[in-house]
Amino acid sequence: MNGIVGFEHVTIGVVKAGSGNEFTREFKAFTDLAEIESYAARVPLLRRAIDLGSVQLTNEISSFFASNCGFGLDAEISLAVSWSRVKKILINGKKGNLVYGITIVHSISLLKFMTVFNGSHTRFKGVSTYRSEKFLISTDQEGGCHMDGECIGTTRVGQPVVCEGDSRKWNVVGLE
Repeated sequence: MNGIVGFEHVTIGVVKAGSGNEFTREFKAFTDLAEIESYAARVPLLRRAIDLGSVQLTNEISSFFASNCGFGLDAEISLAVSWSRVKKILINGKKGNLVYGITIVHSISLLKFMTVFNGSHTRFKGVSTYRSEKFLISTDQEGGCHMDGECIGTTRVGQPVVCEGDSRKWNVVGLE
């Protein structure tokens, strides 16, 4: 994302790959080369302008993200999964989303836990959601931080992480 911010003529196309594929659940993905070629031949190109977010983890680490960022348990799982030997086996078997089965949740039923995949977990007691253009997040211990599933570093005790929306947009392929 850092390489495309401010370049309105750039449009990002997505090909489904990797383990979680959360990005391809939010945005249309090409399925094969013929579909990419067909899209590239269109005039004008179909595209959507999407909001952009940024995270400043430390004075030295700051970056933009397209879809999501996470701290604590979310980021620790992302990091553990990225180093897991099991991940490669599951991806090769087209079962990449199962790598997140390292996840342990206490005092919640499996049915309630599974609602995290469709977003309805936010209705349960103990889950809070907030909307703002800017968040300052402080942690009481060091922990991982990820953006769009990639680990970018570690939070530091006493140094707030700044997450905020950016007035610029990025463009993603719009498929019919």
